[in-house]
Amino acid sequence: MLRRLALVLLVLVSVSSFWRAEAVGNSLTIQGGQLLDVKTGKLHPNRRLVVEDGRIVALEIGAADSCRRSPANVCLTPQALITPSFVDTHNHLDLSLGEETFGEIANDPNAALGALSKLYLPYGVTHVRSAGNPLNLLGTFATLPKGDGRNIDFYPTGGALTHLNTGFHNHTFYQSLSELSDVFNTVKKRGARHVKLYNFIPESHLAFIVAKAREQDLALMVHFEGNYVSIQAALKVGIKQFEHIKTLFTNQFYRFEEQFKDSPLSPDDDENWLLREFEIFSLIGADSDLMAGLVEKFDHTVFLAPTLAVYKKPLDDLAASAEEGAAPSPRSAKMERGYRELEKLAAKLHEKGVKLVAGSDLEHPGEVIIEEMRLLMKAGIAPADVFRIATLNGAEALRIDAETGSLEPGKRANILIFDNNPIRQPAALQKPVMVIKDGCRVSAEGE
Repeated sequence: MLRRLALVLLVLVSVSSFWRAEAVGNSLTIQGGQLLDVKTGKLHPNRRLVVEDGRIVALEIGAADSCRRSPANVCLTPQALITPSFVDTHNHLDLSLGEETFGEIANDPNAALGALSKLYLPYGVTHVRSAGNPLNLLGTFATLPKGDGRNIDFYPTGGALTHLNTGFHNHTFYQSLSELSDVFNTVKKRGARHVKLYNFIPESHLAFIVAKAREQDLALMVHFEGNYVSIQAALKVGIKQFEHIKTLFTNQFYRFEEQFKDSPLSPDDDENWLLREFEIFSLIGADSDLMAGLVEKFDHTVFLAPTLAVYKKPLDDLAASAEEGAAPSPRSAKMERGYRELEKLAAKLHEKGVKLVAGSDLEHPGEVIIEEMRLLMKAGIAPADVFRIATLNGAEALRIDAETGSLEPGKRANILIFDNNPIRQPAALQKPVMVIKDGCRVSAEGE
């Protein structure tokens, strides 16, 4: 524990030595390659993109052979891809930096933001929303500048609201509606734009919560599992942003268990609960009427962070712990079947028009966003759609799409360049070779 604390504190106090942002004068021109319009999914070859003072000012046809390489000109090969930068809608500071660093974060939020930026910017993630952090850190982060080419833009939320005192540092417990109203006022006063609700909330409180959020102009995002608050009830009162594809369908688990009490399921205990849930998913199936009935409730106005990488990680951990050359264990095979049904559900919701968004919810969050995109492609979602999920959809969820999320004149110059085009070759999806944040080329020292 002490060694980990020392390592994280070292990152917090010295991150400026790792990163630099290069702004060549006030302008930058990118020419050649293929530009992705995330709104239409179309690729446009031979585009010339002009940046001035951190904004895109022109987007026009410009052949790469007319490009003259210089510090202010980026000349691309025909197979290169130009896209908007990525958005992470689901960060947890304790996973990214360590719960034990909360005191340091409060004392030096700029260093903490630099440490977060080091985890995100190499992977093309420029805008990040918290999905729950201690309420006392809210004002600390909300006052940090945005639009700075050196760092990510971070949007804190405070603790996830819950009517059950869980004692968890990322939750904010309220006992009464009056107390809840005070929390909303505090969140707004400290500069947040979003509020998260956690599972343990009475349905009778939902209308009050939605009205309060509208009054304060705060976006609501929720982690509901259907056992306390039904997803249908949340949708009925106008809640539009949901987290975790597995927890979204948890209430279907309970209905299944009641109908099939004699099914050969793993025990519901600390060691086997996750395996049990994957087993239930595989038995119910994404194509079942039970699942289809809930999928049908969603429409194109709803956002969902499926966090497939969170559910794939236990499978990867099992595979990593297995002996080399050994056949998959029965446990691993059961979990794999359940995970495949989650993939199908993600694809079905996408086909229904639900706006999927990218969310990390794990350590090494920048890497996780790239992995989440790969998993969405493996689920059968078209690569161009996956790029929209990770860019414009996320910007819309954060309510910053007027400024970022697509490449258009007037928007902030948050741009990624890939050597090989992962739209045409999904297997080529790696971290970008160039990240431009608010017109500044961001790179690691020494590169």
